[in-house]
Amino acid sequence: MTPSALRSAAAVAVAGCIAAVLADMISWFLANGYNPVAQTISDLAVGPSSWLMDLGLWCFSVAAIALTLALWPVAARARYGWLSMLCLVLLAVDVAVIAQVNEYAGEGNPGADIHQWGVYALGVLFPGAALAAIPALRDVSGKLERFSLAMAVAWIILGPFYMFVPSDSWNGAAERVLALIMLAWVSRTARHLRRRAGPLTAVG
Repeated sequence: MTPSALRSAAAVAVAGCIAAVLADMISWFLANGYNPVAQTISDLAVGPSSWLMDLGLWCFSVAAIALTLALWPVAARARYGWLSMLCLVLLAVDVAVIAQVNEYAGEGNPGADIHQWGVYALGVLFPGAALAAIPALRDVSGKLERFSLAMAVAWIILGPFYMFVPSDSWNGAAERVLALIMLAWVSRTARHLRRRAGPLTAVG
């Protein structure tokens, strides 16, 4: 990939993360009586804001694919780099599936089962991507390497707590903390990779 293509991929990754956050926040005001602290992201999958929330999830799915492309030059030659890229691609697919079946969240049907397994998969794929990327990110930035480790560990600790200690009063806040950790890792990694590709004047 050319420096220009790498910068473009990294920029798309950052934009996808921003779009996902904006879609969530705007959806709060479109859903009647919605409480983002108590209610989960999946609760936005029904009603007038469902299309916007699904769009936000699709944007993040695109961001994960874009980060895979931006990460390729450093990950392809790094230990476990292939695993990080594989986890990112599977993460993109998983989020897309969740967006597709989000309307069934909490219901007793096969769609709800797919949604639940998709959520479980997030708990493996994201920390897997962040941990496996560490050897590659070591060549990009020492701070980014440590940040990647911190985000993965935070997810490994907080993920099971969210899944197995549910509370009707803070489910939404807990889920959003996990989502922000994932978005922060993708966007910050993409920004570092964009800078590493060189200034805009490097080509043409």
